[in-house]
Amino acid sequence: MDNNNENNPINEEISDVHMLMKSWINERCSPDILPYDNLVNDLLEQLEVQSEIIESNKNENVNAAFQNMLCQQEMDRAK
Repeated sequence: MDNNNENNPINEEISDVHMLMKSWINERCSPDILPYDNLVNDLLEQLEVQSEIIESNKNENVNAAFQNMLCQQEMDRAK
C-alpha cells in the first residue's frame, strides 16, 4: 500500500485538519477575519456525509448504536 498517494482520502482528511488548525491559529493572531479557502465548506460536507452514515446505521445492533453516539458527539464538537 502506497502511503504517499496524494489522492488517498486519509491523507486528504489529515491535510484538511492541518490546514484548518493552521487557519485557526492565523485567525487568532489576526485583527481581521481571514478568508477560509473552502476549508469550512469541506468540513461541513464531511459532517453531512457522516450524518447520512449515522442515519443509515440507525436501526443496527447495540455496537452500531454506540458507534453512532460517539460519531454524533464528535460531529457536535466539530460544529
